Amino acid sequence: MSKWLAVIKCQNRIGIHSIVSKKMLKMMKRLTARVACLGLIVMFAGSWGKVLAEVADTLTVREPYFRLMPPGQSVSAAYMELQNHSANAITLVGMRSNAVTGVELHHHSEHNGMMQMRRVETITIDVGETLLLEPGGYHLMLFGMRDGLKHGDTINIELLFASGGSTTVRVSARSLNSTAR
Repeated sequence: MSKWLAVIKCQNRIGIHSIVSKKMLKMMKRLTARVACLGLIVMFAGSWGKVLAEVADTLTVREPYFRLMPPGQSVSAAYMELQNHSANAITLVGMRSNAVTGVELHHHSEHNGMMQMRRVETITIDVGETLLLEPGGYHLMLFGMRDGLKHGDTINIELLFASGGSTTVRVSARSLNSTAR
Protein backbone atom coordinates (compact mmCIF):
# COMPACT_ATOMS: atom_id res chain seq x y z
CA MET A 1 0.00 0.00 0.00
CA SER A 2 2.84 2.42 0.81
CA LYS A 3 4.29 1.74 -2.65
CA TRP A 4 1.03 3.00 -4.24
CA LEU A 5 1.05 6.09 -2.03
CA ALA A 6 4.64 6.87 -3.01
CA VAL A 7 3.77 6.53 -6.73
CA ILE A 8 0.73 8.78 -6.36
CA LYS A 9 2.70 11.44 -4.43
CA CYS A 10 5.51 11.34 -6.98
CA GLN A 11 3.13 11.58 -9.92
CA ASN A 12 1.28 14.47 -8.27
CA ARG A 13 4.53 16.45 -7.99
CA ILE A 14 5.38 16.06 -11.66
CA GLY A 15 1.86 16.61 -13.02
CA ILE A 16 0.82 13.04 -13.94
CA HIS A 17 -2.00 13.08 -11.39
CA SER A 18 -4.65 12.80 -14.12
CA ILE A 19 -3.28 9.42 -15.35
CA VAL A 20 -3.57 7.86 -11.90
CA SER A 21 -7.04 9.33 -11.48
CA LYS A 22 -8.26 7.89 -14.79
CA LYS A 23 -6.99 4.43 -13.86
CA MET A 24 -8.55 4.66 -10.43
CA LEU A 25 -11.81 5.96 -11.94
CA LYS A 26 -11.91 3.02 -14.35
CA MET A 27 -11.33 0.57 -11.48
CA MET A 28 -14.04 2.28 -9.42
CA LYS A 29 -16.52 2.04 -12.32
CA ARG A 30 -15.83 -1.68 -12.67
CA LEU A 31 -16.20 -2.19 -8.94
CA THR A 32 -19.44 -0.18 -8.87
CA ALA A 33 -20.87 -2.23 -11.76
CA ARG A 34 -19.95 -5.49 -10.02
CA VAL A 35 -21.49 -4.35 -6.73
CA ALA A 36 -24.67 -3.26 -8.56
CA CYS A 37 -24.91 -6.66 -10.31
CA LEU A 38 -24.38 -8.44 -7.02
CA GLY A 39 -27.11 -6.28 -5.45
CA LEU A 40 -29.56 -7.22 -8.22
CA ILE A 41 -28.73 -10.90 -7.84
CA VAL A 42 -29.30 -10.74 -4.09
CA MET A 43 -32.56 -8.81 -4.59
CA PHE A 44 -33.95 -11.31 -7.12
CA ALA A 45 -32.72 -14.28 -5.11
CA GLY A 46 -34.48 -12.81 -2.08
CA SER A 47 -37.72 -12.44 -4.06
CA TRP A 48 -37.47 -15.98 -5.45
CA GLY A 49 -36.67 -17.29 -1.99
CA LYS A 50 -39.80 -15.55 -0.71
CA VAL A 51 -41.93 -17.36 -3.33
CA LEU A 52 -40.37 -20.67 -2.34
CA ALA A 53 -40.85 -19.96 1.35
CA GLU A 54 -44.49 -18.98 0.79
CA VAL A 55 -45.19 -22.36 -0.83
CA ALA A 56 -43.29 -24.22 1.88
CA ASP A 57 -45.03 -22.28 4.67
CA THR A 58 -48.53 -22.68 3.27
CA LEU A 59 -48.51 -26.27 2.04
CA THR A 60 -48.18 -29.27 4.33
CA VAL A 61 -47.19 -32.60 2.81
CA ARG A 62 -48.02 -35.68 4.87
CA GLU A 63 -47.12 -39.35 4.51
CA PRO A 64 -45.47 -39.31 1.08
CA TYR A 65 -44.68 -42.78 -0.24
CA PHE A 66 -44.34 -44.70 -3.47
CA ARG A 67 -44.99 -48.34 -4.19
CA LEU A 68 -42.12 -50.69 -4.88
CA MET A 69 -42.77 -52.72 -8.01
CA PRO A 70 -41.59 -56.25 -8.85
CA PRO A 71 -38.15 -56.48 -10.53
CA GLY A 72 -38.27 -55.47 -14.18
CA GLN A 73 -41.24 -53.11 -13.76
CA SER A 74 -40.34 -49.46 -14.29
CA VAL A 75 -43.68 -47.76 -13.59
CA SER A 76 -44.96 -47.04 -10.09
CA ALA A 77 -47.21 -44.60 -8.26
CA ALA A 78 -46.66 -42.11 -5.44
CA TYR A 79 -49.20 -41.04 -2.85
CA MET A 80 -49.37 -38.27 -0.24
CA GLU A 81 -51.64 -35.74 1.41
CA LEU A 82 -51.35 -32.05 0.45
CA GLN A 83 -52.94 -29.49 2.80
CA ASN A 84 -53.31 -25.83 1.78
CA HIS A 85 -52.96 -23.48 4.76
CA SER A 86 -52.60 -20.30 2.70
CA ALA A 87 -55.01 -17.46 2.01
CA ASN A 88 -55.05 -18.39 -1.70
CA ALA A 89 -55.70 -21.47 -3.79
CA ILE A 90 -52.54 -23.37 -4.79
CA THR A 91 -52.39 -24.88 -8.28
CA LEU A 92 -50.08 -27.82 -8.94
CA VAL A 93 -48.87 -27.57 -12.55
CA GLY A 94 -46.07 -30.11 -12.73
CA MET A 95 -43.66 -32.47 -11.04
CA ARG A 96 -40.12 -33.63 -11.68
CA SER A 97 -37.57 -35.95 -10.17
CA ASN A 98 -33.99 -36.97 -10.92
CA ALA A 99 -34.84 -40.48 -9.70
CA VAL A 100 -37.25 -41.25 -12.57
CA THR A 101 -37.59 -40.33 -16.24
CA GLY A 102 -41.06 -38.84 -15.82
CA VAL A 103 -43.68 -37.85 -13.25
CA GLU A 104 -47.34 -37.22 -14.15
CA LEU A 105 -50.49 -36.48 -12.17
CA HIS A 106 -53.24 -39.05 -12.89
CA HIS A 107 -56.79 -39.69 -11.70
CA HIS A 108 -58.85 -42.87 -11.51
CA SER A 109 -62.56 -42.49 -12.17
CA GLU A 110 -65.48 -44.72 -12.99
CA HIS A 111 -67.09 -44.27 -16.41
CA ASN A 112 -69.92 -46.55 -17.60
CA GLY A 113 -69.07 -49.11 -14.95
CA MET A 114 -65.38 -49.20 -15.96
CA MET A 115 -62.46 -47.73 -14.04
CA GLN A 116 -60.36 -45.37 -16.15
CA MET A 117 -57.09 -43.66 -15.44
CA ARG A 118 -56.39 -40.33 -17.12
CA ARG A 119 -53.60 -37.80 -16.99
CA VAL A 120 -54.48 -34.50 -15.30
CA GLU A 121 -52.55 -31.39 -16.39
CA THR A 122 -53.19 -29.23 -13.30
CA ILE A 123 -55.07 -29.44 -10.05
CA THR A 124 -56.05 -26.66 -7.66
CA ILE A 125 -56.09 -27.08 -3.89
CA ASP A 126 -58.55 -24.55 -2.50
CA VAL A 127 -57.94 -22.53 0.67
CA GLY A 128 -58.11 -24.79 3.73
CA GLU A 129 -58.59 -27.91 1.59
CA THR A 130 -56.68 -31.19 1.53
CA LEU A 131 -55.87 -33.10 -1.65
CA LEU A 132 -55.42 -36.82 -1.11
CA LEU A 133 -53.17 -38.55 -3.60
CA GLU A 134 -54.22 -42.15 -2.93
CA PRO A 135 -54.86 -45.49 -4.65
CA GLY A 136 -58.07 -45.33 -6.65
CA GLY A 137 -58.05 -41.51 -6.89
CA TYR A 138 -55.51 -38.84 -7.72
CA HIS A 139 -51.90 -40.08 -7.67
CA LEU A 140 -48.49 -39.41 -9.20
CA MET A 141 -47.34 -41.85 -11.88
CA LEU A 142 -43.58 -42.47 -11.81
CA PHE A 143 -42.06 -43.62 -15.09
CA GLY A 144 -38.59 -45.07 -15.56
CA MET A 145 -38.01 -46.23 -11.98
CA ARG A 146 -34.76 -48.06 -11.48
CA ASP A 147 -34.53 -51.59 -10.12
CA GLY A 148 -32.93 -52.29 -6.78
CA LEU A 149 -34.94 -49.94 -4.58
CA LYS A 150 -36.05 -51.49 -1.29
CA HIS A 151 -38.51 -50.71 1.49
CA GLY A 152 -37.51 -47.44 3.21
CA ASP A 153 -35.41 -46.07 0.32
CA THR A 154 -36.30 -42.50 -0.66
CA ILE A 155 -36.51 -40.39 -3.79
CA ASN A 156 -37.12 -36.66 -4.16
CA ILE A 157 -40.06 -35.34 -6.16
CA GLU A 158 -40.30 -31.61 -6.82
CA LEU A 159 -43.84 -30.22 -6.96
CA LEU A 160 -44.17 -27.18 -9.27
CA PHE A 161 -46.85 -24.54 -8.71
CA ALA A 162 -48.55 -21.93 -10.92
CA SER A 163 -47.13 -19.20 -8.65
CA GLY A 164 -43.64 -20.10 -9.87
CA GLY A 165 -42.73 -21.68 -6.56
CA SER A 166 -41.89 -25.29 -5.89
CA THR A 167 -41.29 -27.62 -3.01
CA THR A 168 -39.29 -30.84 -2.89
CA VAL A 169 -40.84 -33.83 -1.18
CA ARG A 170 -38.80 -36.77 0.11
CA VAL A 171 -40.88 -39.85 -0.77
CA SER A 172 -40.29 -43.24 0.92
CA ALA A 173 -40.58 -46.64 -0.71
CA ARG A 174 -43.18 -49.12 0.56
CA SER A 175 -43.72 -52.66 -0.56
CA LEU A 176 -46.56 -53.28 -3.00
CA ASN A 177 -48.62 -55.23 -0.46
CA SER A 178 -48.10 -52.79 2.40
CA THR A 179 -51.41 -51.66 3.91
CA ALA A 180 -49.85 -48.96 6.09
CA ARG A 181 -50.58 -45.40 5.03
